[in-house]
Amino acid sequence: MSLELLRKFDKGAETFNELGAGKYPWWENLKNNENISIQIRKSNTIDVYYNGGAILSSLKFDKSAQAFTAKIHPKYMPLEDEKKYISLTLDSNGVNSTGTINVMDFSQFEDEKLEAVKKRIKTRFGSGTEKKIQYQFATNDKYIIDTEFQFNDSDDKQRIDLVRLDKKQKKIIFIEVKTIDDLRLYSPATDTKSIYNQLKKYYEFAKTYSKEILAYYDKVLKVKQKLELAKEEVMGLKIDEWGVECRPLLAFGDCKQEWIDKEAKGIDTKIKNIACGAYYFGGTKPSLDLIIKQKGNRHIF
Repeated sequence: MSLELLRKFDKGAETFNELGAGKYPWWENLKNNENISIQIRKSNTIDVYYNGGAILSSLKFDKSAQAFTAKIHPKYMPLEDEKKYISLTLDSNGVNSTGTINVMDFSQFEDEKLEAVKKRIKTRFGSGTEKKIQYQFATNDKYIIDTEFQFNDSDDKQRIDLVRLDKKQKKIIFIEVKTIDDLRLYSPATDTKSIYNQLKKYYEFAKTYSKEILAYYDKVLKVKQKLELAKEEVMGLKIDEWGVECRPLLAFGDCKQEWIDKEAKGIDTKIKNIACGAYYFGGTKPSLDLIIKQKGNRHIF
């Protein structure tokens, strides 16, 4: 990750000011829609997610055009009539379409239109996928302030699944979400792709740049408060004098007790030197609060 991006992040950027003016019904509809996750990005842009899929990415205000620009993947575009068959002609030259495919008008992201986008995203991210579990945590937990925070290390780009404000401990913490099917959990710590090495990179990054991380998320929080993207419990928070928990937390959302009893001890042993704990949940509604002592399937190191 370029630290320059963190330093260039501007809580007073025109994109944020324009959205805060309350002039755009589509923005209000996105903000008010259940299970939508809206995240502020280092590039002074905004991403809007549902269920792990990006409804809008790189949303920003173009001053010269006096309009916002953003991206959406074609696979999420709702069709005007998905039950209508498309006519084809087939000959020696191949298959050709003679019909037309019309995209649904969803200009204001009204509930009914937005549901059509959500439906398409659901077909890509099923109930057991890591992406869906990650964004269920993000929408269920009012203290999640960011998702998919990216930084670069010497090997590759790294993405931290969740960033959380821990009110009790007054710390910012990185959280890695896993499903029980992830092969990195079972690899030896010496494997470069193991869960140990993945979390070790997060730990080293947080330890090296804790001051920059705190300064950045202080500004992000102010933007979320300004745009009313933060939950009520977060609206009054001030984090400028908080700390950063350098050791990441590992969190699961698809565990069964039989699997926990069999596998958790081995995973804990691998990561206990560079992680603060591992939470073995069977769903995404339990709290991700940091705790001092082990409690049930919340394992603290």
